[in-house]
Amino acid sequence: FDPERTTIADKHLDVIKLSLQSMPERRRQVFLYNRIHGLTPEKAGKMCGISRTAAVKHIAAASALITQAICEDN
Repeated sequence: FDPERTTIADKHLDVIKLSLQSMPERRRQVFLYNRIHGLTPEKAGKMCGISRTAAVKHIAAASALITQAICEDN
């Protein structure tokens, strides 16, 4: 465990948390169901009352936002 890598990971985690907080609730929920809880986009969408297609769009948008935030932070 390299201290520099740990510091970078902690910084990225903070950026991810802020990105998640800035998202609309539904987008955040679909993203978390998919990426954290391992649900398929279809199941994540169903949990949020939206279609699979809408869930995929929310997941992609959330992923793009987080990636952009991390890149801008570097």
